[in-house]
Amino acid sequence: MAAKLSFEKGGDFILETRREVELYLASRPIRVRARLQLYAKTVVAFTVWAASWTVLIVVRPGIALGLVALGALVVGALIGIPYVVGVEQQTLAAVIVIYAIVAVSFFYLGT
Repeated sequence: MAAKLSFEKGGDFILETRREVELYLASRPIRVRARLQLYAKTVVAFTVWAASWTVLIVVRPGIALGLVALGALVVGALIGIPYVVGVEQQTLAAVIVIYAIVAVSFFYLGT
């Protein structure tokens, strides 16, 4: 049986990758551009999420548009999660968001 491939925590690969990222982000223009892109992605993710939620709860569309809005709600939430919580909480937050969206959709489709 072949040995399972594993990497040490903080091994050479991680250290080299971290060094390359730090070197890349050492340039001020690159850092500023990266921050602006991060902020733009966050705004887009939360806008998609808020618009989808509003369509589902306030507008109460038909089944076709409702499913599109539900899909956009899931995508917006999953895209926005990494910007709100730390790495350790992302999986838990994703599960909670998905359960909440499913609960809202059952409520929406059931009434």
